[in-house]
Order: sequence, then structure tokens, then C-alpha cells
Amino acid sequence: MSSDHSSYGNVLTDEHVAAAETHIRVLLGDIAEQYRQFHKDGTWLFGDQVGPTLLDAYTVTAVSRLRDMERASLVPPELCLYADVITDGPEWKSVTHGRTTVYKKSYGPIHLLDTL
Repeated sequence: MSSDHSSYGNVLTDEHVAAAETHIRVLLGDIAEQYRQFHKDGTWLFGDQVGPTLLDAYTVTAVSRLRDMERASLVPPELCLYADVITDGPEWKSVTHGRTTVYKKSYGPIHLLDTL
């Protein structure tokens, strides 16, 4: 990442970026630990007997965003595999319409995008 964040004021200093990276590594590391401990079957963090939780929704979205922003190195490998299963599923595709979590000019004008 470039060290010139001047257009963002004092928010994106190298120190702030490093702190945010540390926080997300710790958070996703804790989630990966729970996944290893409780995930015995199926798709979701705590297995299919528990089913999808709010933590699943937030985790898959965060992992997807990090990957879309080319920051996959911050994500534990098992959470990448876990997110792949969910983002390949019909629920994710029905919400995203196959789009990334980051707007791309090729999507066209925002106001003309299909409603979700």
C-alpha cells in the first residue's frame, strides 16, 4: 500500500492502516479458532445444526470485501475456503447478482443497477 494517503487527511496514515490490519487479523483469527473448534459439518461457522448466524453474515461479507480489495493476505486460509462455499451459493448470488463488494465502473450507473 502506498504511503501517500494525503487525500484522506489523517485517517489513512501508515500507523492507522497498520493498526486496522492488526485488528482484522486478530478478529478473523479469533473467528477461525471458533470455526476450527465448532465447525463439524456443512456450511456455517458453527455447523449446519446451528445454521447461519449473524456472525456468518458479517464474516463472509468482511472476507469478501478484503478479497475484493486484494487484501486476502489478512484472512486465515480456512475462512477463505469457508467464504468460497457461501459466495458460490444461490443466497449470495441472489443478493449480489454476481457483483463484487466494490463498485466497478463496468457495472454502469448506480441508479440503473438491478434492485436487490
